[in-house]
Amino acid sequence: MIISDFISSDLQTKLLKWIQDSADNLISVDQYRKCLRLNGYQGFISSDVCELKNAIIDRMNLKEYEDSDRTKNVFFNCFSQNAQLHRHKHYPVKGLCDLRCNVLLSGDLDDGLPVVENYVFKVRERDLWVFNANLEHWSEPVKSNKNRIALSFGFLVPENHRILTEGTT
Repeated sequence: MIISDFISSDLQTKLLKWIQDSADNLISVDQYRKCLRLNGYQGFISSDVCELKNAIIDRMNLKEYEDSDRTKNVFFNCFSQNAQLHRHKHYPVKGLCDLRCNVLLSGDLDDGLPVVENYVFKVRERDLWVFNANLEHWSEPVKSNKNRIALSFGFLVPENHRILTEGTT
C-alpha cells in the first residue's frame, strides 16, 4: 500500500537535515549502503521523527502496538549509486506480522524502487509505503547518483491486523 505525499515538504527537509547531521553515526553495511538503527538511542531521536512515527501510528491504526521505547524498530537507510537491498524476509513470532512503514525522503523517480513478492512499489519522495515484511522483499538497484534515503518504522502486529486503507493506492 502507498499513501502519496504522506509527509509535508517542510517535514521532509527537517528529516533530511537531521540525517545529514547524523552522518557521523552511520554504519556502513557495504560500500554502497549506510544505515542507522535507532534502537536505544533515546536522546538521539529528533522530535520530527517522533512526529512522523505518531502520524503513522494514527493513520495505520497501530496505537495498541506502539512500544514505550519510541526508538524501537526505527532506522534509516542511505543507498548510493549501485546499492540495493538484498532479497530477504523477516521471521517474527508465529501469528505475528512485521509491518514495515517506510517513508522515502530522497531519491529519483523510478530508481531503487522497493519490491515485495515481485510487486514493485512506485514510490516518490514523501510517500509512505506499507508492507508485510514476513513476505520476501528487496529493492531494485539505485542507478542515479542521487542518494536514496528512507526512514523505516516496524511494528509487530497480529497477522489478521487490518490497517486503515482509505485514500491509498
